[in-house]
Amino acid sequence: MVRTERPGITNNLVFGHVMSIKRNCLELLRRIYPELNLTDVEEIISQYDGNSGFTEKRFRLDILASDKDGNLFDLEMQTSTLMSLPQRMQYYATGMNKMTLKPGEHYDKLRTTHAIFFCTFDPFGQGEGVYDFDFHDRKTRTIRFDAGMHIKVFNSKHGLESGNSKFLGLYEWRNCSD
Repeated sequence: MVRTERPGITNNLVFGHVMSIKRNCLELLRRIYPELNLTDVEEIISQYDGNSGFTEKRFRLDILASDKDGNLFDLEMQTSTLMSLPQRMQYYATGMNKMTLKPGEHYDKLRTTHAIFFCTFDPFGQGEGVYDFDFHDRKTRTIRFDAGMHIKVFNSKHGLESGNSKFLGLYEWRNCSD
């Protein structure tokens, strides 16, 4: 039997191919982070193996990209619900942080990292289209701990009713399947 349907953007190979094209990756990152005023993506690695030893838990990033300012971006397509998804997000974000310093380098050389997850479900059950995580003081909520590590999660099931037109293209794949 021959499959007549084409795989959508949620397919690992399709996502990797589409996002490994610099103009696609740059446009997506510009929409996600307009405040960064990105003009170029320096390097894109599909299926980046971030492992550095035999005794560590392995991790593989769907897309690892960097810009001219040294920012690192991890783009992940998440189609299956995992009980430990927040921990996985943290592990990937800290994994990127870990790989930015060489032995003997000072911590001020640590690069800013952005872990971006595109979920085909609502991972937090709050009905939001975008969840944006940074560090802040729990009591005052006014003190930001600028650790240079950011996690952003897109919920494709949120729909287009949000009125956020710059993300309309992102939500078109919300019902795609492998």
